Amino acid sequence: ETTLDESLKYCKLAEEAGFDMLDVDAGSTDNEVMYFYPTCHLGETPLAKYTKIVKQTVDIPVAAVGGYIHPEQAERMIANGDADLVFLGRPLLADPQWPKKARTGRADEIRPCIQCLERCVDNISAGKRLGCAVNPRCGFESYVYPEKAREVKKVVVIGAGPGGISAALTASQRGHQVVLFEQEEEIGGQLKYASKESYKYGLRLYVKYLKRQLELSDVTCRLGCSATLEKIREEEPDAVILATGARQKHLEIPGMELVPHYTVEDDFLENIAAGDRVVLIGAGMIGCEAALELTRKGVHTSLIEMTDSVAKGSSSVNRISILRALEEENVPIYTRTQSNHMEMSGEGPMLVCSTAKGAEKRISCDKLIVAIGSYKVTDLEKDIQDHYYEYYTIGDCVSIGRVADAVEQGFYAAMRI
Repeated sequence: ETTLDESLKYCKLAEEAGFDMLDVDAGSTDNEVMYFYPTCHLGETPLAKYTKIVKQTVDIPVAAVGGYIHPEQAERMIANGDADLVFLGRPLLADPQWPKKARTGRADEIRPCIQCLERCVDNISAGKRLGCAVNPRCGFESYVYPEKAREVKKVVVIGAGPGGISAALTASQRGHQVVLFEQEEEIGGQLKYASKESYKYGLRLYVKYLKRQLELSDVTCRLGCSATLEKIREEEPDAVILATGARQKHLEIPGMELVPHYTVEDDFLENIAAGDRVVLIGAGMIGCEAALELTRKGVHTSLIEMTDSVAKGSSSVNRISILRALEEENVPIYTRTQSNHMEMSGEGPMLVCSTAKGAEKRISCDKLIVAIGSYKVTDLEKDIQDHYYEYYTIGDCVSIGRVADAVEQGFYAAMRI
């Protein structure tokens, strides 16, 4: 492992050897991989502090790299004299027009990298083609694009999550007349809940980007409007795209009324304070990220997981990153543990659990959060099938998946209309 002092010596040697510029990076695919492909858990531009030190050490140009999602981050580095230029990697996969949009004052139109690593790093590691979760055209830009449809149709899209919005925008770009239904007052679907943590900068930018794209489009948005068969039929659509997504599962535990309890769809961050003792039931990626956020706010957090797998369902690098972060924060994780009931003791509320070996475990618990996964919302599917010849079902309401799956399915559904 190379220390910072050793690295600075190498930088000076490179300068003396006649190098024209230094690119300040960290980590490797074998060691500290979460720095090599900076994850959101490390905070914004986590390598900036090292770039600044190198800039103060040498007199040749120094380049910054690592998580520069928004032009403001790059401008800040250069304006402060901490770097001479900024390199972009994953952000250009998400939006190849990133530099042009930044230069022309359209930063709010940049499709941001969400640091998920699903279709870029994971694909490369698996020997697949390079891709991007939020850009379904990545790698196919020259021959896959929303060309104008031969026949203009009326298209109804139900659900304004990432899949539904991808479908609505693509259909509109192709010249179709699009109406987008969303029962909530805000767009985003599950992204609204997945972007709550303070370190989810890229995901929050992505939701803002989607909102801006809808504003710039010809899509008619009906927010706060639950789509019923009657309302859909009033639009007289030629095609319907069902993107109703998923909702968080609930869990009933005897005695849980003793403490405030939430799912990750609730405003739990606003109702939990430093010093609270919180148990998160479910150590998937959503539960782990919520636990990390709470712990960093001074909350005493514990994770309970029925299986022996923690942070599953995420990219390999992000899984390594969140597990390392939880370890550094000393968050206790109890795997193969079943939550049985809540009871009051002399020490306050307790969650009583049992281990795989049948032993009883009691955990102090002031508040409870349930993060045990999602279920598909398919209430309208049968009616759509019965009344419309051309219909498409995409995203989580087909199979619980990732952002990349929903965006890609929405794009190609609209391309077929």
